[in-house]
Amino acid sequence: MNNLKICKFLKCCVIKKNGNKSIIASYLRIKKHNLYKKNIKLNIKIKIHDEYNISNIGDIILVRYFRPISKTKSWILYKKINS
Repeated sequence: MNNLKICKFLKCCVIKKNGNKSIIASYLRIKKHNLYKKNIKLNIKIKIHDEYNISNIGDIILVRYFRPISKTKSWILYKKINS
């Protein structure tokens, strides 16, 4: 069996710059309600490590799951898609 690591990527929108090398982004998740079987839209906020401070508010970015960097940050900026 291969020891390939599966990396999780997300496409997010930057909503806040939070100090040096930190940003907060949100992505849309669609979940089905257990009882009523209706689709619910959820805006999920995640904290991201931006090593070189290249992103700004409103940018669309691709983030990658990484080992925990701090108590709440476990995502890193993979690349900036557009601004």
